[in-house]
Amino acid sequence: MSTEEEILNQIANFTSTEWNMWKKQQEQKSLHRLSFPGFHRFSNKNFQYFDFSKIDFPSNEIWNCDFSNTNLIEATLKSTKIYQTDFTGADLSKTDLSSSELTDVNLSHTDLTDVDITYVKFTKVKFNQCVINPKKVNFSETLKTEFKDIECDFVYLNKSKTERYPPSGYFVAGEFEKFIKGEIDMDNPQTNRKLLDGSGDHFRSELNIVNTDAERNQLQNEVNFLRKRLESMELQEKIYNHTRVKPRLEIILPICIVSIVFLVFSSILINKVDKQKIEVSVNYDVGIIMGGLLTGSAALIAALSYAKRNHTSNQNNRE
Repeated sequence: MSTEEEILNQIANFTSTEWNMWKKQQEQKSLHRLSFPGFHRFSNKNFQYFDFSKIDFPSNEIWNCDFSNTNLIEATLKSTKIYQTDFTGADLSKTDLSSSELTDVNLSHTDLTDVDITYVKFTKVKFNQCVINPKKVNFSETLKTEFKDIECDFVYLNKSKTERYPPSGYFVAGEFEKFIKGEIDMDNPQTNRKLLDGSGDHFRSELNIVNTDAERNQLQNEVNFLRKRLESMELQEKIYNHTRVKPRLEIILPICIVSIVFLVFSSILINKVDKQKIEVSVNYDVGIIMGGLLTGSAALIAALSYAKRNHTSNQNNRE
């Protein structure tokens, strides 16, 4: 039986106490690190309180396992795919997670000091109250480490848990990613928080006391309502801006019509004047012209009055 097969056999049948004793004996016999065979899948396993320190899990797949309170100090989980797994309270200090994929994983209350997370893809991962310090994380911004749907209330900066970030309150959206990448000014954290949400801890005090899924869902519903309300207001503004030009057309159109009618009427009157009888019937012709002018003016005034009244009525209807 090979060493790797023996390890798999022991881990399948031992309790944490039995495994830890067996591992200690193996370490005393050999100076080589223990290693699980590559491309192996661990699923539905309970590894609580197991000592996996300095053990290699190369290119394995871990699915729905319980590593809570497990010792993974200096373990190698490089290029490992981890799904729906609980690491709550585990010690992953100096663990190599490089090039791994973690999806729906709980890293809350873990020790991530000096952890290697280069090229790691974190999706739906919880970092609540873990021990992690950007100055003690093997991470380079030029190496792509991805964060998506991350949950974290706050973190501790040292193993003794005497320092935390944020100093008060909780992380706001997008802040943890900047924190872990070393983009936060640790000497002036509130300035960075204001740049993120516009107000720092004073954004909404109730955000600092969200503890249940029901409260999160309520806040999400509020966000969705406000988003739809904003879209509705923007649509109403577009409709209003589009209809604002109509009253102007209602004013200009009657004026143009009356002016054209007036000019045509005046031209007809002038053409009908018999030039040979101007001296005899000047008073009569002038009277006709003046009558036309007065009639046209009255029509123009009536049109302007109607257009103004219609414009006022439209404004009242919109309000």
